[in-house]
Amino acid sequence: MPWTTKIKQLSTTANVGYTNTDPKVFGRSPQIEAISFSPHELYGAAARCSHMQRINPSIATPESEMIAKLIEPHVDNVGDDFAILASADSFKDYVKSYFAGTVATGLAYLAMTNDGYVWADHFENVGGGNPAYKRKPDFVFSGIGTGVALMEAKGSRSGLLSGFDSVVADGYTGQVEPHLGRLVGNAMATHGYCIGSWIKSTKQAELRIHHTRTHSSQNSTGGFDAPSSVDIQRHNFATAFTLAHSMQLGKDLRRGRSRTREIIFLRTEWLGRHWLSGLEAALAFWPAFFDWPFDPHVTHRLMGRKWPFRIPYRLFFAVEERVAKTVLATFLDIGDGSAIDIPDLDPIDLDTRNAAREYRGDAGGGAVFADGLALIDSGDRPLRFEMVIWDSARARFREI
Repeated sequence: MPWTTKIKQLSTTANVGYTNTDPKVFGRSPQIEAISFSPHELYGAAARCSHMQRINPSIATPESEMIAKLIEPHVDNVGDDFAILASADSFKDYVKSYFAGTVATGLAYLAMTNDGYVWADHFENVGGGNPAYKRKPDFVFSGIGTGVALMEAKGSRSGLLSGFDSVVADGYTGQVEPHLGRLVGNAMATHGYCIGSWIKSTKQAELRIHHTRTHSSQNSTGGFDAPSSVDIQRHNFATAFTLAHSMQLGKDLRRGRSRTREIIFLRTEWLGRHWLSGLEAALAFWPAFFDWPFDPHVTHRLMGRKWPFRIPYRLFFAVEERVAKTVLATFLDIGDGSAIDIPDLDPIDLDTRNAAREYRGDAGGGAVFADGLALIDSGDRPLRFEMVIWDSARARFREI
């Protein structure tokens, strides 16, 4: 039976620490021994990590579904331990490489978020590091009291474990360590990880983590100041709103300026909260009800009404409304953002994230991430949407 509901466990079987004597590099050892996750959490994490910057939400949405269809036949829906079944061995070589890399990146992202990191983006989007080194890590992460971490992901389901450990070690020493103690955006990179997903076994996958060892004079979090993460937060939500709304809104958040004073969203309710998606993504939902190509006058026909309809994709991204309000009020129309204070953004509570993980209602469920991005599975039930507008002048949403 394909993997559709079973919560899986993945253990860390190697933690290799590296000492760094740079006084700006404090280190932070992993705080986790194992992680647990649902199918939707892995699919959402993998799709989120697959793109750099300019990606149309109407492409990201089916990609989430594509990743689900790629992975779910090759993971059982019975056992507790996460493993890739032997059926995946029949892939052509180029598909095997994509498959292993996609799974490994999603697992590495989940390892970081399980370890207390909340906000992240691709290293290249945030910018910085050591210009003398061409090799760079995949991601930069931050959280509350965690400091700023660089992360490289590796994955393999072939060869010997000793060989894979060498690959993970090289990822840390060659792609992460050279950029520690350097500014990444407006924050200092104080530690880093290379997280390897060894997925060769058909019984039990493993995490192999190489990291910056915590200094003996520091506690496990390094005593970092929370404001160091503000630039990473901005880029995190630029990617989140690119997935959930539009390329343009993501671009506007990165540069701190919006093209328009009013931004239209679609709002739906799930898990007792409101979630916002974008018109650009929603265009894919409407052809079954209206003539195509899209008629802009449809907007006026929809105003003030709630429309139950079935979307052609099982999965779509959305941002929690209260998070969206704080982000848009903080990061739009503020220039480059270098002088702004860190916004009051608490992570989404664990109860809500667990409720999404365990949801088994008429709708198909989904995943909620700590930063407020969700991957919602519409299942077999038409969802109800209503239009709302973000009013930049008043820094609030209003219904149409």
